[in-house]
Amino acid sequence: MHHLSHFYHAVVRIIEVGLLRFKNSPRIFDRTVDQSSTETSSDNTKGRISFRLGQQISGNSSARDSAETPKYSRIAIRVGMSSYRDNIYMITCPARTGSTMLVHLLRSHPEICSHDEVFSSPGTLGGMAGSYEIKRRAEPDFVERLAAEKDRDPIKFLYKIVLDLQGRKAVCFKLKHDELVLPEYKVLRDEIVNDRDFRIIHLRRENLLRRYLSHYIANRVTGVTWVVRSQAIPEVQPVVLDPHDCQKDFETVLGREKEFAELFAEHPGFSISYEEMIAPDAEKIQSLLDFIGVSRRELTTTTRKLGGDDLRQVIANFEELRTYFAGSPYSKFFDQT
Repeated sequence: MHHLSHFYHAVVRIIEVGLLRFKNSPRIFDRTVDQSSTETSSDNTKGRISFRLGQQISGNSSARDSAETPKYSRIAIRVGMSSYRDNIYMITCPARTGSTMLVHLLRSHPEICSHDEVFSSPGTLGGMAGSYEIKRRAEPDFVERLAAEKDRDPIKFLYKIVLDLQGRKAVCFKLKHDELVLPEYKVLRDEIVNDRDFRIIHLRRENLLRRYLSHYIANRVTGVTWVVRSQAIPEVQPVVLDPHDCQKDFETVLGREKEFAELFAEHPGFSISYEEMIAPDAEKIQSLLDFIGVSRRELTTTTRKLGGDDLRQVIANFEELRTYFAGSPYSKFFDQT
């Protein structure tokens, strides 16, 4: 009986998650009608009608269809034009690449529901947007209950809660490389990899020295990862960076970027850098909105830049590092332009 009960609950979960996956997806009905019969009859066997859901059907018959049913023609009828499955996005990136800024920029668009790091540590839940943020403020135990649901079944939580459009045209969330490589995220990672409807936004930072410096200061000096306009930016004394640690970090970041580009190679993808994101013309951001499938508009954020522009003022051994990396592919990171 124990095994039977376990099997029953497993089947119920598979069905439940499957239904959540295809919630509000376009339903395509494939209707095959016998056009060769000229007799008038109430016998339903005179014609053949079949329905297929969740798959877009070409207006032309396949070779297999033509060979097996030469007397039939196919009529595709689309029902429910709004698509859930075409509007789900994941932002993935190394840490300290401006991902929080990107989340907030997208959140300022009225057609996008933009979550932050919803799959955070067990027992916690961060960065939910829309109605879930409103409930968090109104109900003291809401986050605790939602976090428990996430920990209990992350896949169900992904499709039921995170990918809830909440009346918007698109929904996205963030999952950094630092988490994607961890064993405890394997089930979630595999689910996203295998679900090719996920569209992947690859965020990177072109200057890996500035990324490492930001990571070093946030984790070893200030403990502050981001601030908004109403908050003061912490003052930081010049830091000394070990060149070997810098090189190891550069190689790790580039290796992971390649790994996840290959992992999500069969997904629709869009690549954008922090430098492109903050460019004055903002053309890349507008192209990202095209990729997401929403209207172009100016995006805003209250997040503030933490680091200074002059690396020499922040890195005490800047010249030592520049000499160490001279002639390497990383020498360009020391340009002050």
